[in-house]
Amino acid sequence: MTLNTTQYMIWKSAWLSLTMFLLITVAAFPGMPVTDYSISGTVRDKTTNEPLMNVNVFLSGTTKGSTTDMEGFYEIKNILPGEYELVVSMMGYQRLVQMIYLHLERSIVKNFTLEQRILPGEAVQVTASIPKDWKKNLKRFKKLFLGESDLASKCVILNPEVLILDYDRETKKLHAKAERPLNIENKALGYKIELVLEDFTYKHDPFFLSYRHNERFSQLMPENEQQARKWDQNRRKVYFGSLRHFLKTLYRGEKALDSAGYETFLLRPEGQPPIVKYRHIKVTADSLLFRNRTALAKTLSFAYPLKVVYLNKKNDRNRYMPTMVLLKKFNESAGAYYDLPDSDMYQTSVISLADDVIINEYGGIYKSKDFYVVAGYWMGDRIAGLLPMDYVPAIQK
Repeated sequence: MTLNTTQYMIWKSAWLSLTMFLLITVAAFPGMPVTDYSISGTVRDKTTNEPLMNVNVFLSGTTKGSTTDMEGFYEIKNILPGEYELVVSMMGYQRLVQMIYLHLERSIVKNFTLEQRILPGEAVQVTASIPKDWKKNLKRFKKLFLGESDLASKCVILNPEVLILDYDRETKKLHAKAERPLNIENKALGYKIELVLEDFTYKHDPFFLSYRHNERFSQLMPENEQQARKWDQNRRKVYFGSLRHFLKTLYRGEKALDSAGYETFLLRPEGQPPIVKYRHIKVTADSLLFRNRTALAKTLSFAYPLKVVYLNKKNDRNRYMPTMVLLKKFNESAGAYYDLPDSDMYQTSVISLADDVIINEYGGIYKSKDFYVVAGYWMGDRIAGLLPMDYVPAIQK
């Protein structure tokens, strides 16, 4: 095996939310992205076959969505090509999630039938007398789920009462789920997020963090021009140097990587547990990306963990140090060392592939489930740092 087994098992499912957000669709430079793809169809009751009105149909992780009309019809336009999770959701019905591939066909039709279900009551009534244990568990959940950066302090869950939180003191394991969507307001980035939390699991020792969700973004209205500029600045700060930005740049080749300020190294493992260190081998884009049989696609492939250094950003200790604490727990449990010391001057991250990944020229992913794990700086990208997949930073003059 090329990867430490324990390491892989611990991190394979971690940061799945990040998988869909960071990789599914990115506009490719040079030139403007093609956005004239569309999805349409109808939604009906499975039992009566009657059309359903006001059903939410959206592409997970984006601002793209629609609501069905009186005839049960929906249409989503102006979509970038790529692979998406299409979510069909309505109160009182079983939620549907289906993978959608937009590449060869510009317009596709998807019809759905929803099955009714009985909803449970609220998990917790938010009053002054709510249980102390639930308050403590909510605090743990928000720290792990939203993150610990400055952004997280401005990210608010508006309806925490829908959360069902279960903490086992003996194993120090926290499990969370929500029968209803979480409404999250990110005042640092200027978005409201309707998030369907499928599953959340955290274990203290050995460290394990995994969560699955689908979400739809909508723009908040800025109070003034100053706030609008601040949101734009924060979004750009989050985007540049992110995993999403790196992969978009990588697709364009070695010159683009150099111009953007990226350096890449394969980390070849040496030694045996409990002490495993990694030898640095500098690599180029050509050694990581290969032409695919599809004309507008490439295969991303590397056998060893890939260390990525972003020279345009120094380490933000407010964001980086909490990541280092989690990383050390990971190291202790996995018996591995990714060579990410506190003294690293520039933003440093690691990505490991569980399998090859096929992407098209727009950043569309043809294989996106459980395909990678991350550590280092990128590990700090959690819900507070989420940007819509269809976000493209404006070119500054």
